[in-house]
Amino acid sequence: MEQNSSQKTDSQAVEKVPTREPKSLPYEGQISAPITDGNVARNNNYMSNNYLVKQLSNKTAPMGRYENVYLSEEERNQLQREIPLLSEYIERLSGYMHRTNKRYTSHADTIRRWYYNDHPKPPERTYERREGESL
Repeated sequence: MEQNSSQKTDSQAVEKVPTREPKSLPYEGQISAPITDGNVARNNNYMSNNYLVKQLSNKTAPMGRYENVYLSEEERNQLQREIPLLSEYIERLSGYMHRTNKRYTSHADTIRRWYYNDHPKPPERTYERREGESL
């Protein structure tokens, strides 16, 4: 049985509905942004593994209980001059990074900041007085 070219089967009669490409249309509530080469722009706070490998390759052996704190010899020597109980801060940072899965770009700066937050410098006392004030 031959089909007339004017007659179409059910599967041929269905019109193709144009589909939308999800890459070009934003979802509800989102702002559209062009995607180039399939690469998604990274958040500034995100640190790639390659970056960490480069940073950690310049450091000495891992320190702390979880062996996740890295300091160069120069950083370690400088911190030992500034912080009397450096090993306690290394252990504290190691445990904190292990528990929270946080990463820091500079472990030395983090330890220094923690130390100065724990031991703020006392305010400078001035013995000057304004006119009319008594000591």
